[in-house]
Amino acid sequence: MNHPTIFHDHLLGQHTHLKTLLQRVETGTVEPPEFREFFQREGYYHYSLMRASIMLLHYRRYGQQTFLMGPKFRELLSRTSIQGVPVSAIKLPYPVFYIALADCPWLLWGGDTGFHNLTGILVGLDIRDEQTDLTFFLWGEENHKSRVVGDDASFWFTLNLGEALSLKEAEGDINLESYVRKILKDPNRDRSDYTEVNDEGPESSKQFMVDIPDNGPVRDTIADTAANVVRVVINLLIYLQSVGAQQDTHETTTRRQQTHQDLKALGDKPHGKQKKRKRKLENELERLSEAHITWIGKQIEQTSGAPRAPQGKAIHHWVRGHWWPRLDNREAIDRHGIHWRQPYERNKESEGSMPSREYRPPTG
Repeated sequence: MNHPTIFHDHLLGQHTHLKTLLQRVETGTVEPPEFREFFQREGYYHYSLMRASIMLLHYRRYGQQTFLMGPKFRELLSRTSIQGVPVSAIKLPYPVFYIALADCPWLLWGGDTGFHNLTGILVGLDIRDEQTDLTFFLWGEENHKSRVVGDDASFWFTLNLGEALSLKEAEGDINLESYVRKILKDPNRDRSDYTEVNDEGPESSKQFMVDIPDNGPVRDTIADTAANVVRVVINLLIYLQSVGAQQDTHETTTRRQQTHQDLKALGDKPHGKQKKRKRKLENELERLSEAHITWIGKQIEQTSGAPRAPQGKAIHHWVRGHWWPRLDNREAIDRHGIHWRQPYERNKESEGSMPSREYRPPTG
């Protein structure tokens, strides 16, 4: 996990024209119509690329904040329940941020290139008309079938938290995961990758984009990936608010900060060997990502094995993690803070196994 793959760096590294466009937007030399025209080809918009670019503009604005998550920590979050999580507990550390995933088995569909492993997630918050939308842009880097750089896979969807909450109140058993599966089964919410242009730009009322078959195992796999992503991201947002959350600055960010300091110490007009050293430092700075990378759960990742309970006669299974106190108990949270009861394996050495067991936390 020394060099996490970051979507922003990967995309702009291969699309220099897009990098220039984003820089021009940041300096105020591009108007909205010109920005939209960049993504227009023969009367159609490459909508997913435009959606990603808008999110990347905000990602750049807020310091390219990236959270690195290893496979063990991701597994523990994915086995932690989000049943009953209130919308008030969903607090983003930045309006847009990126999660870099290492060795993630969840899959995205790339069309001719088949399935790609999920590499990272852009997460962004958008508040319109007092409705809070949480957008997820999922990216899978090139796989063994990719013919060129950029032959990757992507998929985005939006959670309307207000709608999800109203469904929960109306239907009783709806949570954020089941809400995601519900919208993915609704063809009226689907958008193709290339969207027809109208006078105001691309039509934008749909809730997700995916260029996959209308039904069948591929769509089911994408729905599984989306549900897993929601569970991990929501739990990450809560974890960042919890007592004892492990957050370590990644060595890439530390090295970039040190290189900046070394360059500053050389001054504007170094001489002799110092001039050569300045060029070397500038070249190193060019190679290092500008992202501020925070490794989440580093100590958990570096421990051997998963949390385990004492052995018993029951067969092997996982006990789901949960948050304590209940996340809708504001008084208890103010008094005790948020604590993560991590999932753990019970009776790991047993020959039999069973699906994960849902642990329901106490009511207090």
